[in-house]
Amino acid sequence: MRARLGAIVAAAAVAVVVPAHAATPAGPTPQITDPGGDANFINGQNFVDVPDQTTPVGASSADITSVLFQTTYTTQTVKKTVVQVVKKKKVKKVITVTVKVPTGFTITMNLAAAPGASTIYRVTAAKGACTGLFFEYTTSSASAALGGSTDIRCASGEEDTTYDIGPATVTGSSIKWTVPLSQIPLNTQFTDLGAMTAIDWTAVTAPFYDLASGTASFTVGK
Repeated sequence: MRARLGAIVAAAAVAVVVPAHAATPAGPTPQITDPGGDANFINGQNFVDVPDQTTPVGASSADITSVLFQTTYTTQTVKKTVVQVVKKKKVKKVITVTVKVPTGFTITMNLAAAPGASTIYRVTAAKGACTGLFFEYTTSSASAALGGSTDIRCASGEEDTTYDIGPATVTGSSIKWTVPLSQIPLNTQFTDLGAMTAIDWTAVTAPFYDLASGTASFTVGK
């Protein structure tokens, strides 16, 4: 009887522990999401408002699935003075704490497949006077209009503004732009977020592969 009771208790303990280990914390929510299978030159080509159309044939390397704006941080150790009550008396004490300090932000465009040749990848946003800020990456070195493979530029509403960032990085099917606070400061807000992919127009005049948009905004440092 004791053996059976011990087995039941052990089984109950396992039943409690397993779900706790199986739980996976949710990641950050992208500001832009887009259905897969719609990179087919049909959707919203600036000529007519066409809802997303998924088709059996599409350019998966230009198929946007999501875009995530995310603040980047570094950790610093600082000393902080706190007041503690010891034997009913307030005592000041210096303690060491670790704090997160914003360093800038990243924009990650996720695709259905790895980026393809002769393709322009762009994330768009409005920022202050700039109503059309472009974060761009192209896989064609012939695209002089983009100033190389990576660029940030204001296409409308703001003049003579230049940004100095490193090359975008490609990992699998994701493209990431990294922007330091020296280029775009803390508390800058981005609205009217969008994204697009297109054939490099230095090679051919063509409509967009895919367009995506989101209703969320993003503020650097939040």
